[in-house]
Amino acid sequence: MFAFVITLAALVAPDESEVLSRINWKAVYTLTGQCSRLVTPGTDYTSSCSGTLFQMEYRDGRQSWAFAAKGKALISFSGMEDQSAAAISVFKIDHVTVTSGANATARAQTATGSCVLTVPGGERFEVKCDAHTSSGDFDASFTSDGKAPEVINF
Repeated sequence: MFAFVITLAALVAPDESEVLSRINWKAVYTLTGQCSRLVTPGTDYTSSCSGTLFQMEYRDGRQSWAFAAKGKALISFSGMEDQSAAAISVFKIDHVTVTSGANATARAQTATGSCVLTVPGGERFEVKCDAHTSSGDFDASFTSDGKAPEVINF
């Protein structure tokens, strides 16, 4: 898992020596469950969407949720918490990043939208994200299996 986190961070840093110094993460959570939807402009990745969701918590309060299409792409929704209630948190999305291709090229796009985290009871939760960019609409949905997430604190 730590190797994946470093690989994810390397997408935004030019060399490994800078990776750890440039990470603004407070923690990274690896969650397991079922991805029921992963759609980008022009491509429906739902059939290859991984049963693993990565949640990055940044030191400034920003959150990102990364949905993986096995061997094809990593789509990340990023934003700040907008409102919260007992079982629901809404995050205002301002960026979507798509990482794909043989060289794992990351393309960040300004976006408008939201990710809604719902905890209906117990240990399970659901994350639904939707965002609009100049290239089109993104949509993702994930339901956890109730297992505790793997956590790496920075």
